[in-house]
Amino acid sequence: MNLFNKRVISIMARIIISILLGMFVLIMASFMIMSLQNLPDLMKSKPWIGGFINHTTMLVISIIIMLLLSKSKISTYGFKSARNIQLKPIILLSLSIGIIGALIQSFFPIKQFDSIENFPLSK
Repeated sequence: MNLFNKRVISIMARIIISILLGMFVLIMASFMIMSLQNLPDLMKSKPWIGGFINHTTMLVISIIIMLLLSKSKISTYGFKSARNIQLKPIILLSLSIGIIGALIQSFFPIKQFDSIENFPLSK
């Protein structure tokens, strides 16, 4: 085979492997969501938790795959450490806002409406 054919085969193999890894990430996230179906009270009280766990699972599995493929050199995927940015205040501010938001939501729960006709603003 000449150099062109080897290069085309290499590119096609990378595309197929990328598609398969993407499908693996989606399947694993689906399994995580299906495991949460056993907790219907949690899903009813906090409807956002399904999307949060789904996206968090996709993020974690994707980062694990990146770490495995790059032999722990995640900078090959464009991740860089911040040089002149202090991360501690940003992380503390983000956590504070998240905790305050969660506390507000738990103290003032949103009433669930079974249909649009029972929603107060629909009349």
